[in-house]
Amino acid sequence: SLFREQISMEGAKHRHGDHNRNAPNSKRKEYETDAHRLEQRQKQIQYGENTAGYSNFMKLLERDPSLLKGCLPVKPSINQKCSKRSWDGQVRKWRRALH
Repeated sequence: SLFREQISMEGAKHRHGDHNRNAPNSKRKEYETDAHRLEQRQKQIQYGENTAGYSNFMKLLERDPSLLKGCLPVKPSINQKCSKRSWDGQVRKWRRALH
């Protein structure tokens, strides 16, 4: 009776995700704080934005805004916390998608 109520209450907590709310390993958005790394990332984004592929892409978007609903080259956020290898891969993928 009381034991069954406790078990059912614990099961309800697990089903609703309450047990992870204050867990130290829960997924939280982390942001980059290193000023030099942010400068370097911004520089890489500027290089990509100064290409002919990016300007053609922006002109195409001006003519047909409905393209925003489709698959777009996603510019990586400089503020995300990730390794250099991951960042370089995201920039490479974005730059290739602009061509």
